[in-house]
Amino acid sequence: MIVDLSHRAHGRARVSDRIGLVNRDSGRHALDFVDLRAVHTVHELANVGAEGFDIAALAFGIEMFGDMLLNSLEWPEKPLEGLADIVSGITKGRKTTETGLIEVPYMAVSNVKSGYIDWTTIKTILATKQEIEQYRLMPDDILMTEGGDPDKVGRGAIIKNPLKDSIHQNHIFRVRLDKSELLPAYFAEYLQHQKAKRYFLGCAKQTTGIASINMRQLRALPVLIPPLPLQNQFAAFVAEVDKSKLFAELFAQSTCILAENRSK
Repeated sequence: MIVDLSHRAHGRARVSDRIGLVNRDSGRHALDFVDLRAVHTVHELANVGAEGFDIAALAFGIEMFGDMLLNSLEWPEKPLEGLADIVSGITKGRKTTETGLIEVPYMAVSNVKSGYIDWTTIKTILATKQEIEQYRLMPDDILMTEGGDPDKVGRGAIIKNPLKDSIHQNHIFRVRLDKSELLPAYFAEYLQHQKAKRYFLGCAKQTTGIASINMRQLRALPVLIPPLPLQNQFAAFVAEVDKSKLFAELFAQSTCILAENRSK
């Protein structure tokens, strides 16, 4: 499953297991179907950065959901508190009289980037059994930061496969969506759009270049709700794009290793 991003994928770009839908002329003509079993374009992946695949997902999302800022397709809108369970996390350095504390991994602000989780450094913290039960992360939870640079306030990402008994610190909000109305892949994409970004920037408290939001403001976030089948279609596309990103990264690493071996 490969997407040809030689023209930056600003037009439509879709993929399936064996057929690539390729935009070779910036949308002037119908997109080209390519049977990936017959066409050997794998070498092109070495030059495709992760941002290229993100552009493909963004373009597909715009085509599917319309202009979210203007709500051009007139989707219904609800505050986030009616669509999710939202909690803050554990406070580092808090005092507890309980014994038998358990060391568990916890997600810090540095782990939550805009659109992805950074697993480079995972810290641990001592917590009680009750705290672990209260803050334990589940697959497909959305983690969101309460503060940061003004243009990044409210950034968030899906944690798809949390570590065993991992929890999150108090400067992170855990958003557990009601999947009967709102899917994680769609909501994570929604957070990247201007409608969400402008909302957070408009209500954030700003001091010395740092902006922050509180629980009340996050719960009041207005969320557009497309039909669930449409959200499912988008989630399936994002899953395929993620596979391509992984394949491209592995291929790029292999290409570098081969190049190094040949130069010796």
